[in-house]
Amino acid sequence: MRGGFTHDPGEYLNRVGDFLRGMPVEHNVLLSNASRRAGREQINDADLWLWVEAGNEVVAAAQHTPPHGAYLSTGPGEAMRLMAQMLWEQRPWLPGVAGTTPSPGEGSGLSPCGRYGPAAIPATQPVSAAKAATPRGCGLRGSRGVGQWPWP
Repeated sequence: MRGGFTHDPGEYLNRVGDFLRGMPVEHNVLLSNASRRAGREQINDADLWLWVEAGNEVVAAAQHTPPHGAYLSTGPGEAMRLMAQMLWEQRPWLPGVAGTTPSPGEGSGLSPCGRYGPAAIPATQPVSAAKAATPRGCGLRGSRGVGQWPWP
């Protein structure tokens, strides 16, 4: 698997559009936000549009449009682990994560541990604080609701 990102929502939609439209209900936030922003004349360099591919197929996508937290698509566990790493590298100060739950096949959000639990750290805490509180070997997970960080 490999990941990619851009600051251009038009480029993002060209790359991930078919994947997102394959599950339009689950991915409506990603689709509508990217489409709306792609219609603007100027690209916002603060926005971050990410995807993960397996072979030539997109298997996961995400976006971060400050001041909001990141929003994640559905995707297999391996892709979501890579997405967590990419988000951490690009936005260690990220204020929160949200997304569709459950993700088909391998649980929901970013769950490299394959476990679920209550929100332990509010989205007002930066990813660095959340990462420090995460058990070794586990990574970021998508929320069960906007503004929450569920941890094992």
